[in-house]
Amino acid sequence: MSLIKQVASIIDNKLDLDDVKYYKEQYSYDDNISILDIKLEDIVPPPPTNSSLTTSKELKTVVEAAKTRTNLEVDLVLTVDEEPLTLFYKFLRTKDLTFPKDKFDQYYNIIEQYMYALKFYHNRPRPEQLAPYYNLEVEVLRTETHHTPSYPSGHTMYSELAYHILKDQYPIYEKNFKKLSEYCGFARILQGVHFPSDNRAAVVAMSKLYPLIKEKLNDESKRAEKETLDRSTTQ
Repeated sequence: MSLIKQVASIIDNKLDLDDVKYYKEQYSYDDNISILDIKLEDIVPPPPTNSSLTTSKELKTVVEAAKTRTNLEVDLVLTVDEEPLTLFYKFLRTKDLTFPKDKFDQYYNIIEQYMYALKFYHNRPRPEQLAPYYNLEVEVLRTETHHTPSYPSGHTMYSELAYHILKDQYPIYEKNFKKLSEYCGFARILQGVHFPSDNRAAVVAMSKLYPLIKEKLNDESKRAEKETLDRSTTQ
């Protein structure tokens, strides 16, 4: 093949590569979600393009991590895959502390809606879908939790929510909680189902969404208390 044809082939391939999405058709989960005072497009930037140097480097990182994972790392993957909070529960037990599950669930009821809205909005393919374009293969540890678009990582948003709630409640252990959340993100790379930038986006998303949810729920609680007080004074 001549040099001109080789270059043309590379260009054509990259054009095709950048068209690859998780879903061939663009679906909307809820692009106009308005529970919080923030637009979907303002939560995280678009993911790196499929043909970018960032994606190329990250894909190699994922391939290598999945290929060389140890038995202990497989245990971490399976634990995080099933329930990321397990890591936090274990740590809290060593300190004789409790996990505020009711509060977590209240926040996650909102976070989950934004998580899926973001995933469908960006529709990023999983590493396994892009690997053939780079003559690579990802050794995915297959489970039931990686069948939505890749960006941002839902498991990392989940673990970051735990981090934010716990650092507010037990600030002395903030660094420990952050490290546990990072382990959750790393587990998804080891599993072969997420790019590192999926995890970074999840961290950014939670840094923006958490304070908004906190403010919203605090306002609702104050209104409820005021209504209760008003009713009691009129009786």
